[in-house]
This record gives sequence, C-alpha cells and structure tokens, in this order.
Amino acid sequence: MTKKKGEFTVLRNIRAGMVIILLIYIGLIFQSKGDSDTPFADVQKAVVDAADDKNMTLAGTQEIKRFYGINPKDYEDITLYYTNETMGVNELLLVKTKDENEAEAVEEAAEQRKKTQLDNFEGYGAEQVKLLDASIIKTKGTYVLFVISPKAETVEKAFTKSLK
Repeated sequence: MTKKKGEFTVLRNIRAGMVIILLIYIGLIFQSKGDSDTPFADVQKAVVDAADDKNMTLAGTQEIKRFYGINPKDYEDITLYYTNETMGVNELLLVKTKDENEAEAVEEAAEQRKKTQLDNFEGYGAEQVKLLDASIIKTKGTYVLFVISPKAETVEKAFTKSLK
C-alpha cells in the first residue's frame, strides 16, 4: 500500500509540473501577440521620426505597387517613404498585415526590391550598394519594417521599442 501511495505522489508531481510548463508556454504565446495591439500610427511616427530624413516623400498606392509589387488594399495598413534624390536609395516601408502569415509575402517583396536596387547600382554606386547591404528587414508580430538608410539601426530600434 505504501508503494502505491508513493507512485500516486510521483504521478501527481509530474502532472503538476506539466501543467506549470503548459501555463508558461501559453503565457509566452500571448505575450508575443501583444506586438499587433500597438496602433499603426504610433509605430509609424516612431520609425519616421527615427529616420529623420527630409529628402523622403510619402508614396501613394501607385509607387507601392510599382516598387514592391504589392497591393496596399491587401494589408491592414501600409506606408512607404522613398528618397527624392536621383541617386538615392533611402526607403522606409512599414506594413501592418492582417495576420502573421501575410508578413512573409511582404518580406519577400522587400527582398526583391533590395535585389532590384542592388542590380541597379552595382558597379558604379558604391555608397548606394553599401546602404542596401546594410538595409534591415524585420518582422514583429503582424508588423514588417524594411529600411534603407544610414540610420537603419536607429530606425530598427525605434520600431522594436514602439512595439513593446
């Protein structure tokens, strides 16, 4: 009888441990979903302020389609700033997707844009190629950021901070 009582205690401890692990796992899942709750306008302001580039223009639907091949209407919110300079490559794309699965398509569009720009400037635009190589594509929850800028790391930090 004592042996059975000991076995039940061990099983109860194992079960309690598994429940605790499950609760921690669920808590981590819900914690990571918080990124999507931040209003787009707040994230946009943070990254645009961090970019601090007076030579950038807010793009319309046509420019977004032309540069990235994506339709802004397919996403919850989207903004693109691009350079006014003829030889410039500075861009800032911020997208809030409807769900995390859509983020991959935006990342692929950003990668393709980067590749196109690298092809355009390779061989004669050393500074542009350097900026493109240092560009950042980052996804956090339903948000995707693509930034080509001398301040790319600063913009990325502002992006991450705004989603906490």
